[in-house]
Amino acid sequence: MATARFYDGQTAVVHEAAARATGNELVIYRPSDSGILARWPIGELDVLGDTLHEAVPPIARRGDHARLIVEDPAAHRRIVANGTGLGQEIAQVVADDRQDGPELDHDLEGAAGILTKA
Repeated sequence: MATARFYDGQTAVVHEAAARATGNELVIYRPSDSGILARWPIGELDVLGDTLHEAVPPIARRGDHARLIVEDPAAHRRIVANGTGLGQEIAQVVADDRQDGPELDHDLEGAAGILTKA
């Protein structure tokens, strides 16, 4: 379970939330009473931002205004890895960046390509 803030995209209300990625969806719920706030299909998840430079960019459902902000970077990475299937590819790009140094721009283009494939 990852503690997060959920914005439903319809109101300015911030919902304290928890999230769990399953095999086919990301379930976002209230930890206080386990009430479901949203169920997002795995294939429709987007990471809004640059995961190489932002510790915890918002997670969203494609075509929706709702946003999930997971403050813990490790929990965020787990959700992205489990939820989008991109975690291993992104981790490899990051590892390559650390080794390559000056060739960072090329690797970042690769990471952008990976993220836009989802």
